[in-house]
Amino acid sequence: SFDSANIDSDEFRVDGTFVVPADFDSNYLTINVVVHDYAGNTYNNDKPTNLAIDKTIPFIEVTYDDEEDTFSNEKYIGNNKNRVATITIEELNFDNSAVKITVKKDGKDLEIAPKFEAVKKTEEVNPFDENGDQILWTMDIDYATLGEGDFEFDIAYTDKAKNDNDGWTGDDVAVNKNFTIDNTKPVITVEITNDDVKNDKYFAADRKATVTIIER
Repeated sequence: SFDSANIDSDEFRVDGTFVVPADFDSNYLTINVVVHDYAGNTYNNDKPTNLAIDKTIPFIEVTYDDEEDTFSNEKYIGNNKNRVATITIEELNFDNSAVKITVKKDGKDLEIAPKFEAVKKTEEVNPFDENGDQILWTMDIDYATLGEGDFEFDIAYTDKAKNDNDGWTGDDVAVNKNFTIDNTKPVITVEITNDDVKNDKYFAADRKATVTIIER
C-alpha cells in the first residue's frame, strides 16, 4: 500500500499532488490520502484508490520443434519435414488483442490470429508470480497447415502500460525470421530429337536433348 502520511511534506507539489514512485511495480497498490491542516483538522480518505504500476517490459520467446537434420543449406526445410513454432509471452497484464503476429509466405501476409492460452503449472515451469498471478502465456503455429513457401516471421506486443517488447529470443532468431519450406521433389524431363537409330546406338544425324527441371 502507499500512504501519503509516509511522504515528506516537501515531496508534495504546489497544487497538492504527489508522485507515486515507479519502484512500486505491482497490480495491488492502494493509495490512502491523509491531510492535516494548520488548525489541526484531519482528513482521512475512507475510500482508498487502487492503482497498478507496470514498468516491466514484456518478454517473448519463440522455440521450434526442429530436429538436428531439419535444415539444409542453412534455411531450407524439405524431405517431408515441417515445423511448429511455440511462442511464450511473459506478461502480468496480458491481452491477446495486443499481440501482433506477422507471418508472410512468398511476400504475402497470412492471417494469424493470436490465440494465447495460460501456461499450466508443471514440475519444470511455474507460470505464476509471487502474488499467484498468471504471467506466462503460450500458443503454437503449425507451419504444416500453411503450406510450402518462403516464410518471414516476427512478433510484437505492447502491454496495457504501453511497455513494448524488446525483440524476441529463443532458437536462432536470424534463421527463424526467414526460412523456406519446400517438400516438393524436383521434376526432370528429357526430350531427345532424332530417333533414327542404326545398330542400336548409331545415328547418322545430330541429336538434341532438351532437359526441363520443374522446381520452386
